[in-house]
Amino acid sequence: MKNYINIFKPGLVLATALFIASCGILDTDRDPALFDGDQEVKFVNTSPTFVVEEAQETYTFQLNTLKPVRGTQTFTFEVVAEGTTAQEGVHYQLPSTSVTIADGEVFGEAQITLLSAGFGAAIETLVLRITSPEAASFSNVATLNLQRFFPYVQAEFVGRYRVTYPWWEANPYEIDMIAGASENQLVAVDMLGEGVDFTITVDVSDRNNFTASFLETGVWTHPAGQVRVFSTAGSFSPATYTFNFSVSQDIPGVGAFPANQPMTLQKID
Repeated sequence: MKNYINIFKPGLVLATALFIASCGILDTDRDPALFDGDQEVKFVNTSPTFVVEEAQETYTFQLNTLKPVRGTQTFTFEVVAEGTTAQEGVHYQLPSTSVTIADGEVFGEAQITLLSAGFGAAIETLVLRITSPEAASFSNVATLNLQRFFPYVQAEFVGRYRVTYPWWEANPYEIDMIAGASENQLVAVDMLGEGVDFTITVDVSDRNNFTASFLETGVWTHPAGQVRVFSTAGSFSPATYTFNFSVSQDIPGVGAFPANQPMTLQKID
């Protein structure tokens, strides 16, 4: 009986496979990654940031369908008042609230023009929502972050700062910021009142995302050894002369303690 079953199994598997193929259940020509449900459309990026440096700059943002369209299709969207701070004609111009996707394609583009003169230091938001019946139940709302470009100038960051770091001090305190050894460095003098200066390194290579970081060892002493205080996830704004850091303190043999504590530096003089 055991030998009979072993002989029978391969034949049964082959017959089953032939039956499935003949019924069209197994389609070897179909792309397994191709979405085959109802047509839906969504935003490709739901929180893009656009920065205007010249008097006017035009950007594009995209909508996409979950599968290629059949025949050219146009999808519409609208500006949502709730959450929108940007004003049309002041901060931006939106020539159209529709996106056309060509036959067989999945991506379409809309344009927005930013007007530099209308911006102050604040980031303005523009909330958009897809209004077409094919709107997906996800990623159908996008918040565009619009802002004016403010260049980083080291000398403008030198001065007196208010530091808010509740984990270290219950109340905000003040420090001096001086120029570092290179143009992309600033030195926060005696940052935590323990006699250690923090060298802040700024990165302006991406004008849409200025970042800052610091790493100092021996800021204070734990019984296990010298503590390292660092942040690799900071940001700063030349428009408002502020830094925002997510800070960790690394204790030898113990680990990060505590991790991701917020620290804000705001220039006051």
